[in-house]
Amino acid sequence: MIITTPIAHDGGSSCATYASASLYADTAVVNSPDCHWQVISFGNDDPTKSALVHLTPSDIKSGDNAFIVDRSSGRVVYHFSMFHTARVSWLRDRHTLIVNLDPGPGEDGTVLAFPLDSIVDSPIDLGSTVLPDVFRRSHFPRTDTHSFVSYTGTRGGRWLLSVSLEATRSGLPLKESRCYLYSVTPNNPAKLHFIGSRKYCQGG
Repeated sequence: MIITTPIAHDGGSSCATYASASLYADTAVVNSPDCHWQVISFGNDDPTKSALVHLTPSDIKSGDNAFIVDRSSGRVVYHFSMFHTARVSWLRDRHTLIVNLDPGPGEDGTVLAFPLDSIVDSPIDLGSTVLPDVFRRSHFPRTDTHSFVSYTGTRGGRWLLSVSLEATRSGLPLKESRCYLYSVTPNNPAKLHFIGSRKYCQGG
């Protein structure tokens, strides 16, 4: 899928750093540190998005509002949907983009890893990878529990993840929560290493 829009070839947006950057569900651009890649997000009423979705193949859903673009060609290599905000992390290996998706109302937060050196059909959903082990270790039921998976950094070539579980009942949060910490091997996300657990992921 190829797009040629002014935003995809706009040299006015500066290259990013390796620090995480916020992406908003509005018309916004985040370039990679080497400026080869670009994440474009669109507001619902942006006519550019409407044209892009109309011109691209049917695997792009109308709800997809964020696109990863190869700036040298204008080719869309990945697309995904975000509710309001996401955190974008370009890894120093220069081959991976990790996106922390913030949850919408009543949804869970998850992490997507996008390989850029070899484009695949879909990104790695690290939430789906880690949650089965989390629930095996916890007493939280899958129903009435919200999960929030976050990428927290890279150490020794492994991705670090935190998973916060928050118990709910009839939609009302309880005061019971737990944080689980993992590291993941990038070339084999199914290979998890459980680091430990604590009361809170942050501030506790």
